[in-house]
Amino acid sequence: MFSIRLDNEIDNRLSLLAKSTGRSKSYFVREAVAAYLDHNASIDFTPISVDVVKDQNLTLRAKEALFFTLERDDSGKLICCIKDDIGVFVYSETRDDLIKQLNAQILMLWREYALESDEKLSKSGQKLKKSLLEAFAEQ
Repeated sequence: MFSIRLDNEIDNRLSLLAKSTGRSKSYFVREAVAAYLDHNASIDFTPISVDVVKDQNLTLRAKEALFFTLERDDSGKLICCIKDDIGVFVYSETRDDLIKQLNAQILMLWREYALESDEKLSKSGQKLKKSLLEAFAEQ
């Protein structure tokens, strides 16, 4: 058994729901916790380590392993990993799909920025290029 603090708005909404259904507030809190656990327990939130990224035409090796932490997005429906310094913003419904998209995005960023001449890139593009070149090497 434990107690929780709810902000006034949530507590008022919960009280109205309990009163209108004849159920206790505890009942709805238990149901909400169970639903949350069902929704999140099946997802592996351990960080993703990236050492090698490749497709048919290109292989990149991380100079040092890159770790991407996973979390839920604001909607709570998607898993995301973000690494601003190398321009990675990936969202997906499953871990496996997230890994595929992560690899695809790194390869796309490499082709679009790391391989481009500085003259064709904006200042922020040049900064991204530098970060990518510091993080990866082609094989």
